[in-house]
Amino acid sequence: TQIFYKDAGFPAIQWHHASTFMVEDYQDPALFPPDRSEIFQVTVWIAVDDATPENGCMRFAPGTHGSMRPIKFGGDVGFYNANYTLDFDMKAQEVVEIPVRSGQFIFFTERCIHGSAANKSNRNRLAFNMRVIPTNVPVYTNKNYYRSVYNGGKYYLDKWGVCVLRGEDRYRLSRTIPAE
Repeated sequence: TQIFYKDAGFPAIQWHHASTFMVEDYQDPALFPPDRSEIFQVTVWIAVDDATPENGCMRFAPGTHGSMRPIKFGGDVGFYNANYTLDFDMKAQEVVEIPVRSGQFIFFTERCIHGSAANKSNRNRLAFNMRVIPTNVPVYTNKNYYRSVYNGGKYYLDKWGVCVLRGEDRYRLSRTIPAE
């Protein structure tokens, strides 16, 4: 889960796909999918505030869900202190903005290229997401803390883990928080 706070005047979030920081974080990956040719993650992006074109609602590049694009860290552009380039020509691409009202949500896989425009309004935009993965994808394995390269945070994982939404976890590859 992540919280996305976009204050008034906050810049655009560059085009990326959800694997950018979950898999290809060159210093400290969080997920370890056994087969990257298979879809390994679905994001549920939930609006707390109304997300409009003026305050930087989500934008998607249609048709990009079919494959992973190579990412090269150290590019000229980026966000959250991580510069990178994505093997993708946005100039030749249609863009679809998805305005949503508070409480509405968007589902997408790790392959969908997305971003958001700058917040040009005088109000904030708050959202959070939940990432859903199959139990054969290890999360934060053998780690006491996670150091997020893109936002400079260090998170101790002693009270963090995954929760099983449905069925059972026969792999037991990740620290699981029991349902109570």
